[in-house]
Formats: sequence, C-alpha cells, structure tokens
Amino acid sequence: MFNKHTINISLLLLAMIYGTNSFAAGARLAFIDMRKAILESATKKKADERLNKEFGKQESQIKADSKKLKELAEKVKKSGRKNIDDSTFKAQQTFVKLRRKLLREKQSFTRRLKKRQLEEKKKINKKVMGAIASVAKKGNYDVVLVNKGIIYKSASADITDKVKALMDK
Repeated sequence: MFNKHTINISLLLLAMIYGTNSFAAGARLAFIDMRKAILESATKKKADERLNKEFGKQESQIKADSKKLKELAEKVKKSGRKNIDDSTFKAQQTFVKLRRKLLREKQSFTRRLKKRQLEEKKKINKKVMGAIASVAKKGNYDVVLVNKGIIYKSASADITDKVKALMDK
C-alpha cells in the first residue's frame, strides 16, 4: 500500500505533469500538520479524559497488585532461604496464583484499553477529516496535502489552526 509520503509526491508530480499552466495557475493548495491538529485539539483531550475515566481505576488497581506481588516475592525469597515449611510453601502457592491472576488481568486490561483507544482514534480521525474537507470547501482549496514531505509552505497555505478550531466547536 502507499504511504502518505508517496501519495504526496505522486500528487505533486501529477500537478507538475498535467497542470502545466491551466491547473497550476488557478490551483489553490493547502497544507495541514495532522499531528498538531489532532494532538492539540480539544477533541483529543476529551477522548483522553474519557479513557482515563474509564480505565484509570483499573490501571491503579493493577499497579497496586503488582506492588503487592513484588513484596510477596521478596517475602517468599527471604523465607525460602531460611527453611522450607508449610507457611513458606503456602506463600509460594499464593505468589504463583496471584502472579497468574495479575498476568490475566493485565492482558485483559491491555486488550480492552487498546480496543477503546482504537475506537477513539477512529472517531477523532473521522472528525478531523470532516473538518479538513469543510475548511477546504470554505477556502476554495483544490488540494490539501499533509505536512510530511513538504519542503516549503507559506503560512497562508497552512490550514492546521482552522481545522483545529473547527474540530473544537
């Protein structure tokens, strides 16, 4: 598949080949810094807050359980050096059970978090693409290029702040 850089180069080459005087004379090009538009938008911040609200408590619980597991590991290690008795054996079994449980919880948490992050990312991307299209139509731009691979651009051709403002409405 084509990456964004390849597509940008292809569009510029097409513009140079087919647009000798007719397209180039009247073409309006715009550029957008997608990373800046997304990362600095209120939409992204709200998505991060939603994810933190949804997964923050469980993440804290997993961290606390990991700390308990480390403490239990140290306890088992120390008591195992002295002697092996019933309490040491039970502590080792508890450690193994807790470690398995924590590993399952971490894996489940990570899967659910990544799934939700992807859902939020899709929503943000859909919103930014709509905002780009809207700004492009209002500004009568013929082509909007992503900032990657662009060697030079004038500030007047950068629509990043306009897109961000539209997303934040």
